[in-house]
Amino acid sequence: MLYGLLPPSGIQEIKSAATVTNWLSSGLQSVLPENVKPDLLKLALSGHSRGGKTAFALALGYADTSLNFSALLGLDPVGGLNDHLSGCIGAISGYICKSGKGPRDPMRRCVGGLFVAFLKAYLEGQSGDFKAIVDEPDLAPVKLDPVEFIEA
Repeated sequence: MLYGLLPPSGIQEIKSAATVTNWLSSGLQSVLPENVKPDLLKLALSGHSRGGKTAFALALGYADTSLNFSALLGLDPVGGLNDHLSGCIGAISGYICKSGKGPRDPMRRCVGGLFVAFLKAYLEGQSGDFKAIVDEPDLAPVKLDPVEFIEA
């Protein structure tokens, strides 16, 4: 009775993500226009909070997938860290987790831009935007400190 009211367990989330990943190789083309061909050799996986934790679990092989991932991005990959938690969990999280006092939109724009710049560099070989951010962190809409980039 409570099944639909409770969030899925971690393993359920991982299995669901694996199902979607496996569908990409068998069902994606059927919903795309005829002249669009996906390049599943350049498949990136990302997530925030519980989604980040799920992304790492999937990439580490906690569920079987028919595809391999080319890139993995996780933002704050932990379980259960939402913007405004209530009750006892909210009070504890507010006490132990750092949170800024300003608006969250600049941080979200910055992270989105970093993700796109990284993916363009890694998957498409277009590293100009990513290198610009690394070389001049003041370009970002929020303060990036420290900035570290270790080229593999």
